[in-house]
Amino acid sequence: MFRLASPRYDPPYATESKSYESLFLPFEPRGTRSPPPGKAPSENRRFSEQRIGTYLFRKGSEMRSKCVHIIGPPLVSDEVAEIAMPRIHAYANRIGADVHVIGDKRAFPSYPIAYERLQIYEAGREYEWNISIDGDLLLGRDLVDPTAYLEPSKVSLMLSFPASECFSVDNRFFARDARNVLPVQWFLVASHLTHELWEPLKGEPSIHIGAVAEINRMAEYAYAYNVAKYGLELSGVFPPSVKVFRAEPSKDGQRTAEEVALDKLREWGEL
Repeated sequence: MFRLASPRYDPPYATESKSYESLFLPFEPRGTRSPPPGKAPSENRRFSEQRIGTYLFRKGSEMRSKCVHIIGPPLVSDEVAEIAMPRIHAYANRIGADVHVIGDKRAFPSYPIAYERLQIYEAGREYEWNISIDGDLLLGRDLVDPTAYLEPSKVSLMLSFPASECFSVDNRFFARDARNVLPVQWFLVASHLTHELWEPLKGEPSIHIGAVAEINRMAEYAYAYNVAKYGLELSGVFPPSVKVFRAEPSKDGQRTAEEVALDKLREWGEL
């Protein structure tokens, strides 16, 4: 059962007043999924590894290990990105990942610029793992590499919301899937086994734009659509205690998002 957030998309999930811990998806490290009928729990990990091996379409040196795709301005706020992006670059270097920055270079000019996140579908084809991180997301210096423990057959994310509260879900994929899940785009991880997560939508933009109330949510709509279309399994990427923070202006209007971000780094002892 997924723990979904309030129907409002923009609660104070990462402000100084409230934690978004309750919105995290269940954390399921590799080897914790239920075994198939007839398999003992002790055989679970071996079965998982055998099944994954069966579906590998490339092996060893034929694929690069991992890529961190940083979603930069103008897709995210310049104010916090100046603080957060160098930390994300350092994180990618620490976990041995290549870096691809998605910014104002357009691959989908007919769509709103927020849709450019879907560049990962082509840019990430050669990688075993692709990690999408918003460039205004603060990461702690001790943040771990999720590819070391996540189940490759699942898409992993921080938060999810009810798709029907944000988009029109009046199509057969959402109806068949019935989970009503919208993956929040802050921090997403998918292996080559679940690369369909990043697949661009088919057809003219007008077909899909009408289903989205806020055009800056087009990529999230595509993620939700692909999760439903392909029946992709989901899990949490981190336990809630990790140092990951999205800074927003304080509710009282006294501090900017940049000031909130700097205060959080001081709290972490990392400034």
